[in-house]
Amino acid sequence: VSAEGKSPRRKRGASAEKDFAIHAALLLDPLVHHQTHNPNPLVIRLDNNWLSKGPPDALARSRRMRPILDDLAEIGWLDVDKSFEYNAKKMTRLRAGPLLLKAAQRLSVTPEDVAEDARHVQSLVMKGKHDKNGRRPHLTYEETSETRRMAEEVRRLNACFADADLSEAGDQRRVDLGSRNVHRVFHDGCFQSMGRLGGAAFWLNLEKGVREAQLRLCGEPIATADIASAIPRIAYALEGTAPDNDPYTLPDLPDAPRAGIKVAFQQLLWGPYTSQSRLANEARDAIPSRYTAGVVFDAIIERNAPIAQYLGSEPSWGSRLMWHESEIIIDATLRAYAEGFAVLPLHDALIAPASQAEAAKVILSEAFMRRLGKWPEVTLEYPGERP
Repeated sequence: VSAEGKSPRRKRGASAEKDFAIHAALLLDPLVHHQTHNPNPLVIRLDNNWLSKGPPDALARSRRMRPILDDLAEIGWLDVDKSFEYNAKKMTRLRAGPLLLKAAQRLSVTPEDVAEDARHVQSLVMKGKHDKNGRRPHLTYEETSETRRMAEEVRRLNACFADADLSEAGDQRRVDLGSRNVHRVFHDGCFQSMGRLGGAAFWLNLEKGVREAQLRLCGEPIATADIASAIPRIAYALEGTAPDNDPYTLPDLPDAPRAGIKVAFQQLLWGPYTSQSRLANEARDAIPSRYTAGVVFDAIIERNAPIAQYLGSEPSWGSRLMWHESEIIIDATLRAYAEGFAVLPLHDALIAPASQAEAAKVILSEAFMRRLGKWPEVTLEYPGERP
């Protein structure tokens, strides 16, 4: 019943199941959060991805989530703050409202009565090609020995992350340290396309400045071991060689900033190069206007002649190169935990305790070498003083 006393139309079938799931997601998490005296605030982003770990047609993902949230707040079941700053962004903080707490007390609901429905939790997410609206539909896939292997790796990763010693600097509590689960996302209906880690794991979505200032791993400030120019370097390695210098620096265009060239390079990895090709806005804004798109693209291809076949080709190579990258990062992450220290993976890097940065660098280099037969350049970045 709404705040005005109106009874909503009763839903049936799948629609009713989805509405039930939305209410459960919005009510039970704040309730358990309150009952377990969790010191961190419970926050979500007001989009569907934060309500369900399943595909778009499962559980609580629905455009009705926002009005349902507003109704629950209006009638006193939830206390909602939509302007809470979290992970350096505006988020929504949820607390159990007075009516929810009374109902839980009346029904003797405890945290043990609330369990996650694991049927829809996916370790591997398969998406198709872009549709006419620019979205990638979720696909089902046939389970094989290879998909079981990859799913088991993801489960091992999540078990490692669950046990990792993570904390914050100071007492601001602005990072959701409890959100640690990842999954792998594949594209184009192929398990050799993308495969990067995704999900609600907080460090994947945390701004670099906040991560470096706030995050503590094993009680220490963090450092980052990063594969320099990872995607071009993977392409070079597949050709049995390595770049002789930075692939994103063009001697023929000395005043073209590296950041702009990097964007243009990515364009060549993700789409065909034709006479109609134009620079992406981010690249065009950064690169001097006297350099046309053709001049920039030709200079990139000439500078990176050993991997010219990967640039501007059809089909594109971007997702296939990222698959190699994802395999390297997952291998390195699991090996770090096997050697006794915690790391957190980014797309082409490992976050490590500062005292273990050199060890993380070695592990990441070895993972690259095992997969591609070439040693990469791995850089270390320390936000604070180097130990």
